[in-house]
Amino acid sequence: ILCVMAALCPKKRKAKRRKLKAMSCTNLMRRQKNKGHLSKRFALFVSLLIVFCSATRAQLPASNMHALKVGDQVPEIFWQEEHSFYQNGKTKQQTLRPYQGKLLVLDFWASWCAPCVAALPKLDSLNQTFKGQLQILSVSYQSEKELAPLVAKVPQLKTLVNEKVLHQLFPHVYLPHLVWIAGDGKVMAITGQDALIKPNLLNASKGMWQNEQQKIDQYVPYDGSKLLPAQAHADLRKQLRFSSSLSQHLPGLVSQSTFKDLDSIKGYHYVATNTSLMGLFAFAYSNVGIVNFNQVLNETKTPLKLIATKKEVNLNDWIKDNTYNFELLASAPLVATQPDFFKLLRQQLAIYFPAYQSELIQQKKTVWALRATGFLASIKSKGDSTYFNKDASGYYLRNFSLKSLVRMLNLNTFQKSDIPLVDDTNFSSTVDLDIVADMSNIEAINLALSPYQLQFVKKEMEVPYLRNFSLKSLVRMLNLNTF
Repeated sequence: ILCVMAALCPKKRKAKRRKLKAMSCTNLMRRQKNKGHLSKRFALFVSLLIVFCSATRAQLPASNMHALKVGDQVPEIFWQEEHSFYQNGKTKQQTLRPYQGKLLVLDFWASWCAPCVAALPKLDSLNQTFKGQLQILSVSYQSEKELAPLVAKVPQLKTLVNEKVLHQLFPHVYLPHLVWIAGDGKVMAITGQDALIKPNLLNASKGMWQNEQQKIDQYVPYDGSKLLPAQAHADLRKQLRFSSSLSQHLPGLVSQSTFKDLDSIKGYHYVATNTSLMGLFAFAYSNVGIVNFNQVLNETKTPLKLIATKKEVNLNDWIKDNTYNFELLASAPLVATQPDFFKLLRQQLAIYFPAYQSELIQQKKTVWALRATGFLASIKSKGDSTYFNKDASGYYLRNFSLKSLVRMLNLNTFQKSDIPLVDDTNFSSTVDLDIVADMSNIEAINLALSPYQLQFVKKEMEVPYLRNFSLKSLVRMLNLNTF
């Protein structure tokens, strides 16, 4: 700017060639006018220059404004900026320069923060105790009018009101929020109210900070119009301990179910998509032996609501009206074990479908029982990772239990069989088997199992059955399309 002014004033430049003095734009205009050299063009240029200078000066603070963290040096604007200090009923403009060179603690608060308001007398008391060694200032974005009734009891406490600059330098989410600034101008600590104790103040005033715990505010955006589990926040999903949902049939979604034993902390997760009520109830009792629809007795008033059994039913229409999407996630302390989860699952289904009740009963039925015909030690697994594969040639399994093998047969190739398959070996160890056979034919399976000392034998035995029945008092609620 000075160079431009000098170029426009050759006489001045010549007289001041060795030492160019700063001259205000207004003085320059006055002197040029007195000499009769003020042209309209020059006046316009100088006017624009004045505006430019003013705008530049106004923008200087913003260029230095950025959030500070522990270890950062506060910018010069921190000390230069004037603030509204409210004390003893009066407000005055003042900078923070008087507090430079000693410990300065900024206590951000608001009238709606109960712990903040309760701590005001403590701030005043600590200021008196450490007078001359440090200064604690309360800082609020609110006005004197809003804060006056609260600070009236501590008239000597200095409160910065209508504060914006310090909030930009030290943004936060939760109150109370304390910023500790050392005598050298560095941010020493950012804490909560619990750190404001005499030992910490004494050490901090000497340039030492022994309390390693720092306050870190994290803000997670939240849309109140959406369900919490539906919001894509990784931290939220990690903290989720229980979630249950039910919805109607969704066209295009594959009908399937998955169950995951996550771990002792994350718990268990079950999802069923476009699944019938029969499928939901059967899975809910699968941990106690119900693995197939041939182990379910339907004694309801509306059996077609559970499963499509009549040939005259339009299957596509039935699926649309009678299948659901269900999800349940639960972990400790709500559920500690897998049986706890299945019990909770049954309770949830009872809540969602109160018109139906289920119970587990024992009935003597004809079954295909898997029996050992010799010693099974030879087929005991060698300890490889669990593996199961099925294709047109048969089943191939490693480190797999016989109970799980029977479950897979019931679920896959014997779904429509009137005779359920059960494990009657009492062999708890896992096994390694290659069953090359037509897996829908018991005789072919037995032929493939004979080298392993295993056979399916037809016999009468007590097996668990799931009994579904309607609650007579809730017959009017049997139209589940309203759910």
